Amino acid sequence: MISIQGKGVSAGVGVGPLYFYQRAKTEIPRYTTQDADAEWHRFKGAQTAAIEQLGELAEKARAEAGDDAAMLFETHQMMAEDLDYEEAIEGRINNDKLNAEAAVADTAEEFAAMFEAMDDSYMQARAADVKDVSTRILGILSGAVQGGIASDVPVLLAADDLAPSETVQLDKSKILGFITSGGSGSSHTAILARTMGIPAIVGVGDALRPEYAGRPCMIDGSTGNVVIDPDDMTRDRLLKKREEQLRLQRLLETLKGQANVTRDGKTVRIY
Repeated sequence: MISIQGKGVSAGVGVGPLYFYQRAKTEIPRYTTQDADAEWHRFKGAQTAAIEQLGELAEKARAEAGDDAAMLFETHQMMAEDLDYEEAIEGRINNDKLNAEAAVADTAEEFAAMFEAMDDSYMQARAADVKDVSTRILGILSGAVQGGIASDVPVLLAADDLAPSETVQLDKSKILGFITSGGSGSSHTAILARTMGIPAIVGVGDALRPEYAGRPCMIDGSTGNVVIDPDDMTRDRLLKKREEQLRLQRLLETLKGQANVTRDGKTVRIY
């Protein structure tokens, strides 16, 4: 049995095989352009397509996880057309004569480093937003296909971290829980996991090794504990905890839509 400690950010017990997220890897082409106008128009076309895709993701997130989740993608839409971001890319294309992909990649690194250097943990987490938006634009420029899950059974999904778009586009019927090496309680993986009611643990570092892929795993999103190849005692304890959580969830489901009335007949509005 292998026990790994992270930070629990979305309560619940997840049980299933461990699976590592498969992300498409694309080499960023880098060359000096002789036609800055053409590269700028390539960027603008990809930027427009990215904003449209993010709008579709916002609606998907709203339907699946509510307005808070949708707001993440609406924020990404604003970030994609942020004037400072756009001007930095334009400067690299026009002044440095970089191709569109290299200009976007370098700007993403610059802006992400700026956020990571800030003292506020919330602002530090925004570095992932810049990278996610830029990766989307780069994917459109290069025609790259997104990665995901190639599994026939539901899994506990492990990754370095997951961008909001990656999380929302996943097949939720295949997800039993999230485990990420990085991230924090304010990362988008954590926010979306809580919104969708999926157990999640972040910050396990490099303790999750590739050779653990496919092995039986259990996670406790309230304690932050990841257990690989659990022994019988641990399995029984966590399964009982999961059953109790599911029982309470079923109980809460029966209360949906009912009037909130105290025993002495007073109606109370709950928001």
